[in-house]
Amino acid sequence: MRLHKATVDKIFDLRLRDKFIADGNLNKNEVDSYLEAIPDEASLAKPLDIELPVTTVRPRTND
Repeated sequence: MRLHKATVDKIFDLRLRDKFIADGNLNKNEVDSYLEAIPDEASLAKPLDIELPVTTVRPRTND
């Protein structure tokens, strides 16, 4: 079952999805159905209380 899930995840991977659609291996309706089936887990999100490091950006020189 893990191999099947990995294959499905690969097909719907955003980086590959458009290629599969262009090649005719996937259609937009399949993509829409897949996206609608993903549960909304926004209520499970928790805020992170972290201190970000201070960074500075030096201006570029033409040297």
